[in-house]
Amino acid sequence: MPKSKYSDELKQQVIKECLGIDNAALVARRHDIPNNTVYTWLRKAKKNGSIESLPKNTKIQLEEAKNRLEKVSREKTTS
Repeated sequence: MPKSKYSDELKQQVIKECLGIDNAALVARRHDIPNNTVYTWLRKAKKNGSIESLPKNTKIQLEEAKNRLEKVSREKTTS
């Protein structure tokens, strides 16, 4: 699988902007990124809670998933 063209930081910034102004097409144009790419990131963020890729190693994947779940649980309990 080829390395992503866009960094996770950029993806997070774009997702945040899309959610802030509620116009993914405008944000995509602003960053010169194809609309479909931005919509895919939004869909993944809503489905997974994050757009960051999990590591390939299964043991590391499980640990990362556990960390994300704990983070979400802490955020929900403090809200």
